[in-house]
Amino acid sequence: MMVKKPNWFSQFFSRGKVSNSDKAVTDATWIAGQIVLDEFVVERELGAGGMGTVYLLRSQSQGQRFAVKLSHVRDADARRNFLAELQSWIDLPVHPHLTACRFFRTVGDDLAIFAEFVEGGSLADWIRNRKLTQIAQVLDVAIQFAWGLEATHAAGLIHQDVKPANVLLTSDGVVKITDFGLAKA
Repeated sequence: MMVKKPNWFSQFFSRGKVSNSDKAVTDATWIAGQIVLDEFVVERELGAGGMGTVYLLRSQSQGQRFAVKLSHVRDADARRNFLAELQSWIDLPVHPHLTACRFFRTVGDDLAIFAEFVEGGSLADWIRNRKLTQIAQVLDVAIQFAWGLEATHAAGLIHQDVKPANVLLTSDGVVKITDFGLAKA
């Protein structure tokens, strides 16, 4: 049975409330040890790309860790489209080969996208570090990846940015597709 997640989309067409502690980080980078959104501690930067920077954050109250992309979408139409695409990611069913998008918040003009943190790194990292040396490993990754893509397609979503950097692996080799920021329903 598929459980429908709540629709957060309408909350974010208008600017969210930004706390005083967040005003200093708007349009800036976060640094390790910084507290953002009055709840989350920045542990470290995980990477950066064309749509923003990804950080590892930890909830002070619950201890849960998130991969958080601080995304810079300035144009109002582009922001509206981006939020619609983000809602599609949030609405995906729970699946062992999809990285879950938990929620998102506004930080000034930026969007903070909170996703499941996957400890093992990206497929790009595994390839670069030669962690996939056996044909059986490569086939296993490919099959798990195909199962994840099939789940997104069954939900009516096309990823549109399939590349090794958007495929994460747990430390024991479970594949999870991530970064649905360009996905289209």
